[in-house]
Amino acid sequence: MKFKAWWPSLQQPAVLRLALLAGCCGLLVSSINFVSIERISNNQRAYQNQQLLAVTGLAQATLTARDPATLIGGPAVQTSGPADASAFDISDDSGLRGHIVSLTSHAGYNGDIRLWLAFNPAGEILGVRVFAHQETPGLGDRIEPRIDDWILDFNGKSLANLETRQWQVQRDGGDFDQFSGATITPRAVVAAVHQGLLDYAQQQARQLDASAGVTP
Repeated sequence: MKFKAWWPSLQQPAVLRLALLAGCCGLLVSSINFVSIERISNNQRAYQNQQLLAVTGLAQATLTARDPATLIGGPAVQTSGPADASAFDISDDSGLRGHIVSLTSHAGYNGDIRLWLAFNPAGEILGVRVFAHQETPGLGDRIEPRIDDWILDFNGKSLANLETRQWQVQRDGGDFDQFSGATITPRAVVAAVHQGLLDYAQQQARQLDASAGVTP
């Protein structure tokens, strides 16, 4: 008894060649897609590192992810990249240069304002950069350094050289300029930066108490 092949078309050389070609093309596309995803991911990490270095004002530095609640004396944490961390140590060949922390203000005009705050171990600000916001173009977006240099006014400021009342916009009696027609935005940023420094000062105080054997 003779049986016919259940898929006779596969016995044809032309069809076999086409099937092989399709398989090779599929494999090539998959490989290109994998490489492209990896390259995009690497580029994103490089851009995020570049943004963080811009906050520090340093041309080169090593950034080590940390838990923002234990910047002083706490262990490093493992992350997949800058986007997954909310705090960093800043160091170079000379040693520890400071810290970077992520801050979020919920007092923006159009929603949350997210920023990086960098400061040295003494609590003096190295830089501030906003990395996410929805503030009004032409008004509130002056918090971006590509549009206005207002954000640079934080450099060198600290709790030691500004009194509490000075950590406000000028309209509220403080030292920081407000924007014409957009006071809410700079007010939110100033308050967030001030709170970030206060949080760090509290960590310093707890560390000193712990070193002295003082129980909270």
